Amino acid sequence: MVTYYITGHTFYLKEEIKAIKPTRKDFKNWWKYNYDFKCWELEVPNSTDSKRFRNKLQSYCDKNNLKLEVYELTKPLTKSMNDFETIEAFFDYMHKINQRPKL
Repeated sequence: MVTYYITGHTFYLKEEIKAIKPTRKDFKNWWKYNYDFKCWELEVPNSTDSKRFRNKLQSYCDKNNLKLEVYELTKPLTKSMNDFETIEAFFDYMHKINQRPKL
């Protein structure tokens, strides 16, 4: 997962920023304004991310005096059965995570 952040004076560029997206037809995410960081945020899966999109976004930010920050999540968020030595260890881990807290 790759997350793009655009910071700077973006109020008057709101509609232009929302129009910049990867060209794949199955891409469904959209730009969201992050009020904590005061920037625009877009999450792009690794299968959709490309150098062409990154260069297009960087050139847009350079043209409008904005700052582009790119964060790549290299570690997967979920674990698979192959990450564990035995099947029992996998199920113990999953049961521990999915257990509801007792009231």
